[in-house]
Amino acid sequence: MKIFSGKTLRIHFKYSSCNSIIDIDSKDLSLEYLILNNKSEKENDLLMFDTDIMLVGLCKKCRGG
Repeated sequence: MKIFSGKTLRIHFKYSSCNSIIDIDSKDLSLEYLILNNKSEKENDLLMFDTDIMLVGLCKKCRGG
C-alpha cells in the first residue's frame, strides 16, 4: 500500500441504534490489515492507496449489558 495519508488505516464503528460513529485506533488491527492488503495486492495485481473500514453494531449498553 502506498501511503499518502498520515494513517495507513482508518477503522470506524457506527452504533446502529443511535448512528454515532467512533474511531478505533489499534496497532494490532493495522498490522493485520497491512498483511492482508499486501497479499491482496500481490494476488490481484493491484495498487491500493487508501482504506476506510466501517464496522456497524451495538455497544454493550444497547445490548442490555
